[in-house]
Amino acid sequence: FREKHKQEPLGQLSQKLLDEIKSDRLVLEGLAKRLGGGSSTIKEASAWASEKLTQLKFRHDEQGFGTFEALEHLSLGILGKAALWRALAIASILQDRLKQMNYDELLRRAEQQFTLVERTRLELARTVLKPSESRNS
Repeated sequence: FREKHKQEPLGQLSQKLLDEIKSDRLVLEGLAKRLGGGSSTIKEASAWASEKLTQLKFRHDEQGFGTFEALEHLSLGILGKAALWRALAIASILQDRLKQMNYDELLRRAEQQFTLVERTRLELARTVLKPSESRNS
């Protein structure tokens, strides 16, 4: 989608988000390495988030519902990531290995991502979720 629609706003949004999500994934992976251990919750969260976010594709269909649905999933993932940053910030008070991160900056970026996705999602909702004329008669 990004390549085919790179000159369109949605294509530009998806490229920006992909770059930032890759960066966030690297932060999570680095944090998981620093914490060590076999089956850490952070490692599992990082793997899950990476898998879901890299699989996400904006589907281009006539009605736009596939794109709307993808934006729904993406917004939920971003909210989950923001919740994780907040939890890690609280945990860092007692965990020295968690203190080296700038959670305020990570949270700010997640909030900006959510704002961009939410704005696009709501714009698309106007056309995708409107009742069809045949259902109104």
